[in-house]
Amino acid sequence: MEVIDLIFDEKRNLFSIPVILTKKTLHEMGDIPGKLHRTVWCNAIMYLDTGSNLTSITADEAERLYLNQKAFKNERVGGIGGFVETPTTNEVKISVMSRNSTISLNLDKIAVHSSHIKKKIEKKQGVYVQRGEEMIEMICLFGLDALEKLGGVLEIDVKNKSGKIII
Repeated sequence: MEVIDLIFDEKRNLFSIPVILTKKTLHEMGDIPGKLHRTVWCNAIMYLDTGSNLTSITADEAERLYLNQKAFKNERVGGIGGFVETPTTNEVKISVMSRNSTISLNLDKIAVHSSHIKKKIEKKQGVYVQRGEEMIEMICLFGLDALEKLGGVLEIDVKNKSGKIII
């Protein structure tokens, strides 16, 4: 039995998982059989998002992994705000630390979204009076596709701000 401990982020009020993101080598992607290439990786924090069917990283992580963003495929993805066209890639592997070992996840695709979003703010029906633009920092999301690939059971204790994935 493997256990992955979740970390509660007080600032965001979300559960997070520290991960290592790795750019798949050409060998792993099946492009050049038998040849090994330099491994490119970066540390990241992914936030558990059980409402997301697709795991995502930000453009900052894509840059750190030297991904060819021109090769990304746009796909229509649904979210809380409706449907959007989102760039996706199959070049990223996620490694998660359990209490005993490292578990690697090879997802079919991962969404890549902007690292920051500018949002226009204006007064609407007297609720919000600030005008101008607000910059929102985006985060990496660990979605249902990653949870399903792990094949584990998610246990969250919101009251005590603790959680884990048992595999």
